[in-house]
Amino acid sequence: MLLGDIDELVADTSTFIDRRPIAKPGSSHFATVDVLGSGIDFGEVENEDHFCSIVRMTNGALVTYEAGRTAVGDQCNYGFQIHGARGSLSWDFRRSDELSICVGDGYQGRPTHIAYGGPGDGEYERFQPGAGVAIGYDDSKVIELARLVQSIALDRPIGATIEDALWAARANEAVVASAATRSWESVR
Repeated sequence: MLLGDIDELVADTSTFIDRRPIAKPGSSHFATVDVLGSGIDFGEVENEDHFCSIVRMTNGALVTYEAGRTAVGDQCNYGFQIHGARGSLSWDFRRSDELSICVGDGYQGRPTHIAYGGPGDGEYERFQPGAGVAIGYDDSKVIELARLVQSIALDRPIGATIEDALWAARANEAVVASAATRSWESVR
């Protein structure tokens, strides 16, 4: 992993809206309803609206992580920003073929460059004819499925493993425990 394994974390969660309209069977999680309309059944909310965490990696790096489902505006923002002593990287799933890079001497006035994905980068050429055309959500699901099929056929993992899922589950358990105790929790 780029930043190593998680050592410990502290987290907090919040529920801002404690009752929501009950989704109709088969509806999308993007479905909207007129909450002032008639004939709408409401139910108790069973999960958090917002989560934030400070994560300490085993190499000493600090990570902040935040997710929310009630934020207005910047929706479906799934990405990362990494800031280090010699530069920074950032990526956003909505612009999946772009990686923002800033490197060099000095701390101020450094330009940020955009590196575009293109043929030769991972599975890119299987979906797009040239650089600068983003791989879509559906394309990424096809790639994930192909890696699963390859893993089964070759009897070895390609990409994320069950062990990775176990570490993610441990981190999730630590988040829940930390939010309850309001203290740092070990993930190791």
